Amino acid sequence: MIIPDILQYMYVIKQPRTIRISQLASKFIAILFATGGFVHLAENSGDFFCNFCNAQEIDVFNSVYYMIITMTTVGYGDISCKTYIGKSFVLLTLIGGLAVFTTMIPEFSSLFRSKDPYASRYHRVKGKRHVIICGHITPHSLAAFLRDFLHQGRAEVDELEVVIMDKKTPDIEMEALLKRYYTKLQYFVGSIMNVVDLQRIQVNKATACLIIANKECADPNSDDSANIMRVISLKNFNHHIRILLQLLRYHNKLNVVSIPGWSTDNDEIICISELKLGLIGMSCVAPGFATMMTNIFRMSSYDAQKSQKMTQIWPWRDLYYRGAGMKLYLEEMPSSFYGESFVQSALICFKLHVMLLAVEMERSDENDLARMIVNVIPCDNCIILPGSRAFIVCMSNEEANRVKYYCSICYPVLDNLTESQLKQMRKCSHGSIHTILYIP
Repeated sequence: MIIPDILQYMYVIKQPRTIRISQLASKFIAILFATGGFVHLAENSGDFFCNFCNAQEIDVFNSVYYMIITMTTVGYGDISCKTYIGKSFVLLTLIGGLAVFTTMIPEFSSLFRSKDPYASRYHRVKGKRHVIICGHITPHSLAAFLRDFLHQGRAEVDELEVVIMDKKTPDIEMEALLKRYYTKLQYFVGSIMNVVDLQRIQVNKATACLIIANKECADPNSDDSANIMRVISLKNFNHHIRILLQLLRYHNKLNVVSIPGWSTDNDEIICISELKLGLIGMSCVAPGFATMMTNIFRMSSYDAQKSQKMTQIWPWRDLYYRGAGMKLYLEEMPSSFYGESFVQSALICFKLHVMLLAVEMERSDENDLARMIVNVIPCDNCIILPGSRAFIVCMSNEEANRVKYYCSICYPVLDNLTESQLKQMRKCSHGSIHTILYIP
């Protein structure tokens, strides 16, 4: 165990910048003492092939001093090696030592004179959008989120950047995660409650803001209260920003709806306890529903060749891996679906080689207020209305676009379509921008 690790375990040094400085310093000192000790041994012993007659007395301090002025290319000349072994060792040390020190010294200087890299301002790249994440940020929760959010199967993932704001300076584990996603992820130390920090990360130009709850919190109500205060701060700064809020308790949703600027059409509340109970309840009605939804929510890739090699003994595993590789997409339903029942729409989607899981449409509640309702496998009397959106289960975004591009005029019969024909679907001008034209 090296000295920086011992100091870190003893909580003497905590910041990544301090840890890196101690690592470089310990390496620098270790090299000097190791090379100085060898010079001390060689000069005091003499060359064995000269019967040790060319030895000279030199203490450890002067040996280390000699290696310092030699490594730094100062070379005062007051001390020099007389043995051939010592001279040969110094020549070899200069070749490797200069390469090491030329990389360490610039890093030393940059660490000492550089400002905090997490206190800067976010510079928005033209043509890209950014999403802000705040709340309970840990390497574990962030890694799971980024693995799904930045999955290559998602559409427009190359146009998104993730901006994180937290009060804590990132530790070693968090910095390793930042380096892994350095092209997509930026970290800033600050508070969502501070207007200056909100201006630094350009909240007014952000696509959305995700507030993550602490699922392992001992007091869920206090964690929900802290997240609600973050919502108030964001809405006071910009009424139009879209907020995706995680809450732990269902009754705290009532405190969010009354916040000025909160929009039930644009903003979303994800209640952890409500989601868990909903999955358990649906699993009682339809066994296996929770497992299916978990696999759908979790973004993963399906490699047919790799899966077949792994599942030669158990062929059923290939079907499971293929199903687990399915993803959930939300697409607006074109005019060709208007007036159709859910069963008829699901049959059309099945012929397009995708699965229609649910539809989102506008309904009136008990107070005659229009709300968007998600119907998972609704009853037969569910009719697709204008403005409805479909939850599609398929392998890729290209397959989901088949529903968005479907046109009953261009494709009166879907039974005989091949996979190559489905891949060539394009938009057409039959009454809606969401219809398609088949290109033979």
